[in-house]
Amino acid sequence: MTTKPVELIVSGDIECAVARYFNPRIHLIVPNISHGMNLHECDLLVMNGNNYGVEVEIKVSKADIRKDLKKRHGHNSNRIRRLFFAIPEYLNRPDVIELIPERAGIFVISGPVEVKYDYSDGSWFTKPKCRMIRTAKINKAARPFTDKERVEMGRLGMLRYWNIRNRE
Repeated sequence: MTTKPVELIVSGDIECAVARYFNPRIHLIVPNISHGMNLHECDLLVMNGNNYGVEVEIKVSKADIRKDLKKRHGHNSNRIRRLFFAIPEYLNRPDVIELIPERAGIFVISGPVEVKYDYSDGSWFTKPKCRMIRTAKINKAARPFTDKERVEMGRLGMLRYWNIRNRE
């Protein structure tokens, strides 16, 4: 009997799946942000239409989650209204979920579930899917970002984009 190998999902897959979930046409979404926003480093920072921040921590292993628990900031900030952890499907187990702070929501990324054809080069590609299995508790002490901070976040997002494009 043969078994199908588990397809590992990397952090970039999770990042893209979560961004599709939030929809970048509606929300401002910037990966790996910290400097310029007076925040701890956020794997993904989402600014919703009301200018509130949503932080998404991307984790690909149980050890990664354990290591995250040792961070001094504990993902506590009056700049973050909701906190989520995004994990691959293979980590969706009770022994892993119990490590994630109760106030944090949880996204599970599974894939590949959607197959698309790339007309530019004639290849097929897959897109992992993001689903919420636990909602995040709202931090009522959080304040919305100012218009100036929103512009700064957009600027930082464009810097990330051009850094990635220049590596290709």
